[in-house]
Amino acid sequence: MIDRLRRAIFSDTRDIDPRTAILLSLANSVDLLSIPFEKRQLKERKERIKKIVEGELLGKAAKEVVEAVQAAILVAVIVPSIVAASSHGGH
Repeated sequence: MIDRLRRAIFSDTRDIDPRTAILLSLANSVDLLSIPFEKRQLKERKERIKKIVEGELLGKAAKEVVEAVQAAILVAVIVPSIVAASSHGGH
């Protein structure tokens, strides 16, 4: 898994597996990339990470899969927070 992330971030390959893009997106969003990789190196590859996360380096079908998974994750995180907040707000 770390090797897939390393290859995606630090190479210039355009052949990125959608699962790797999703993994990178998740790890990046919760700031976990700095655990296996040096912050300085990540900063140097910031644009590449952004392009992968936004699906710019993926084919159309893969990009749609990544976007759907990202949306599902947002819903899974946000909806329980809203429900919890609204259930506590009425009491």
